[in-house]
Amino acid sequence: MKRNMNIQKKSKPRFSLKLKETFETCIDFYKLKPLYRILIYIGIPIMIALIGILTDWLFPLRVEISLFSFMNDYLNISLTIVTLFVTFSMGYLSFIVGGNNESLNDLKNTISAKYSFNGRQINLYKIIYIDISYAIFTEIIMIGILLMMKFMVLVLPNIYIKILLYLTIFLFGHIILLLFRNVKNIYYVFFSTK
Repeated sequence: MKRNMNIQKKSKPRFSLKLKETFETCIDFYKLKPLYRILIYIGIPIMIALIGILTDWLFPLRVEISLFSFMNDYLNISLTIVTLFVTFSMGYLSFIVGGNNESLNDLKNTISAKYSFNGRQINLYKIIYIDISYAIFTEIIMIGILLMMKFMVLVLPNIYIKILLYLTIFLFGHIILLLFRNVKNIYYVFFSTK
């Protein structure tokens, strides 16, 4: 007796990292936000970094310091601060995902009148989840940049080190604005103004 069997070849697992999947958190965050909010989250940190660049250009330091020692101290402090930011954000995310109280249930059942995602209105819970996830993603990117800078300081010319310094200042400003937003959201989870 012959049996007809459809035998499919087992495909080898592919360990490729898809770029879209990696940055999906960012894509969702920027799809969700109106243009004026994006300009706030990006524009204010850019202005802060530009003020730093102009200050460096217009008012050179009167004290002779080593850029290497300054950057070494700056990077150590920055890594500590951003690690604390990630810890706070993970705590917020744990609360949102693992919490089970009336306020969270209200968020899941309340459709946002302001925000839509891919043409559909979404609930407030998803909005807060996307905001917190994007903040964590940005903080992890910042940690990666800071760790790479620890080694780049040893080989790059001073001008490139300063460019990286102002990039991290921009990211700090961006992350701080995101954290303010997340703290406000968590506050209103408990004390909604209905």
